[in-house]
Amino acid sequence: MTRKNSYKLAMTMLCVMLAVSLFPGVALAETEADLAVEKDNIVGFQALSEMQTLPVDFTTVDEDGKKVVVHVNPIILAEVDGDMVAELIESSDLNAGDRININNIGYCERRYAPMPAVDFDNYYNTTYIYDVVRETHNKFVISVAKGSTKTLESTWTYTISGGFEGTVSLYDVASVTAKLAGAVTCTYKTTYVFKGPPESSKYNSREYRVKYYKQRVKVTQTDPVTSFKRTSTYDKAVKYADYFIDSKIG
Repeated sequence: MTRKNSYKLAMTMLCVMLAVSLFPGVALAETEADLAVEKDNIVGFQALSEMQTLPVDFTTVDEDGKKVVVHVNPIILAEVDGDMVAELIESSDLNAGDRININNIGYCERRYAPMPAVDFDNYYNTTYIYDVVRETHNKFVISVAKGSTKTLESTWTYTISGGFEGTVSLYDVASVTAKLAGAVTCTYKTTYVFKGPPESSKYNSREYRVKYYKQRVKVTQTDPVTSFKRTSTYDKAVKYADYFIDSKIG
């Protein structure tokens, strides 16, 4: 990237952050992703899953032999790892040469259940074992043609919530629920302007999507008198990733 382009990208990112804080829900004339230069920075697909630190722009070839271009918003780069990107590629209906742009990560909003008069976590020696974070829902929002803009006719919103799986056998459900309960919500209002690829782009269609993630938590409590253990699994809402796919259709 030239010094001129680097300066342009840096100034645009600064404007993005300022505009988002002052005018939420309003898209800018040029997005950060549209200014980013595609690079032939090849990352092997098998190696991708093991990478904890990613470049902002890179290219990989999926297990079907399709070349996929990836761009991660630099502001959230530390929140995105290779396993997340690999799973995103595998679960998306991509064509060779498509570009995935990961724009934002949103996290769980704690919904505190009423705490019991006494927190029995310590009494029952409660342990929490966290499984891997996994995708649970992938939702389509809107698609926009090259050089065009669109707004929604009504507010788009989707929420996932946490909860116990199957039969709950814990001694103290209330304390555990109060610690793990929460929901993840992504909302687009009718004032939000969705942009298609710019006129200068080689792509002619942009599809906006939101992916949601949960994490199973194995909770075990032990009766201090009998030493008998009880175990249940809580499916905790974790985060969402909003992203868009640029494609060349036709």
